[in-house]
Amino acid sequence: MPMPWITDLADLVLGRACGLCQAPGPSLCPSCLDALRRRPPPEPVVIGHPPGDTVTVHYRLPYSGVGQRLLLDYKEHGDRSLRRPLGVLLADAIESCIADDASTAEMLVPVPGHARPRRGFPALPDLLRLAHLELAARGARTLVAPAVSMHRDHAPLKGRGRLERWRTVRHAFDVDPSAVRRLARARVIVVDDVVTTGATVLEAVRALRRAGLDVHDAAAVCHREAGAAARV
Repeated sequence: MPMPWITDLADLVLGRACGLCQAPGPSLCPSCLDALRRRPPPEPVVIGHPPGDTVTVHYRLPYSGVGQRLLLDYKEHGDRSLRRPLGVLLADAIESCIADDASTAEMLVPVPGHARPRRGFPALPDLLRLAHLELAARGARTLVAPAVSMHRDHAPLKGRGRLERWRTVRHAFDVDPSAVRRLARARVIVVDDVVTTGATVLEAVRALRRAGLDVHDAAAVCHREAGAAARV
């Protein structure tokens, strides 16, 4: 993780400014991050095909307006100054999944990415690592368990329709057998950065369930809500 003064120097040299208030500095300043976090969290959304093939997605921002802009700037344009604020928002979403029973360990299972991501860096692992550290600072007991892997590197999903996405990722994931026993003793939360159609999250959940694990919740920074395209 870069030292804070290096990040500050990069902001100065690159002429960065907050995308919301235009204050010089990181692309999302602490004041605007606090303002986003003060917004009431959206209600969790159940995705999938009832009665048995569903999962509840907890998220912090709609994938529209500010939420979409922040994730695209980070993932598509490589703005690394957004890693920490997005990690904090992801921690908020994960925290809403965590059981009140403090004795229960929470295992955070990331949705696997492509072997060679088009954007040139693994976007989700960085965010999840920072979210894990943020949750630890809040006293939450979580562990990151990359138990799901991609046995078939499916085609990119961007630009594909809902049904085509479902077909593309179907049976693309496997679960590490050595992780099953450890996961069986904990609550499992599937984690992604953004949920649009829900195809990849649900396929990761299906893989875990095929391995005999009980999974009910997923967490993401953003979710594409129905009819939310015009929201800011």
